[in-house]
Amino acid sequence: IGCVGRDVLGDECEQMLAAEGVDIKCLERTNTATGRGVNIIDSAGIPVMIVAAGANNDLAPQGVVSYIDSYPDARVLLTQLETPISTVLSALAHARTRGLLTILNAAPATIVMDELRGCADVLVVNEIEAASLLGISVNEINSEDRARQLSERAEIPNVVITLGSKGAIASSDSQVSTHPAPSVTAIDASGAGDVFCAALAAEMAEGAGLPEACAFAVRVAALS
Repeated sequence: IGCVGRDVLGDECEQMLAAEGVDIKCLERTNTATGRGVNIIDSAGIPVMIVAAGANNDLAPQGVVSYIDSYPDARVLLTQLETPISTVLSALAHARTRGLLTILNAAPATIVMDELRGCADVLVVNEIEAASLLGISVNEINSEDRARQLSERAEIPNVVITLGSKGAIASSDSQVSTHPAPSVTAIDASGAGDVFCAALAAEMAEGAGLPEACAFAVRVAALS
């Protein structure tokens, strides 16, 4: 479910998704230019993303609700914050009325705690996003406590904090599990967080609990 422009880049996006076997029946086309993301990669393979949202901002709450209803067999809704927050929150709320498991990757960190509170079943953030939400530092050493704190303050029972090469911390009903990442030579970490979230959603759609799904997602993200 998304939105691209009626331009060459939008054509390329649609063709690429179709070629990968993605169902594009809920891909909107508007007169706004297709959104763009440019990565700047440092010597350690760590990306800094520069984003122009473009047509992503045209994705409206009403349309997303109808799109969700067009997938009657869906088990999980996974979303992030590169579309309007009102659209994201409407999608999460509607999916929960449908009985779907809802996963929010709060990236980029453009949401505040009051908007976030109770909006999803699972929250996934990295260290920077967790720190932005909590207003305090988050690192490998304090991440277990921070995951519990974030779960309590956000009123979301399942919270994952990803830690890059250190893996991830998962808090499920205040029970914390640690998931180290396999050691890999980082060439380009672009999209690794998205891969993590997709793998997590896929495993949970098959009935895995958060710790099991998180362990799987860490391995898949390392491979990416």
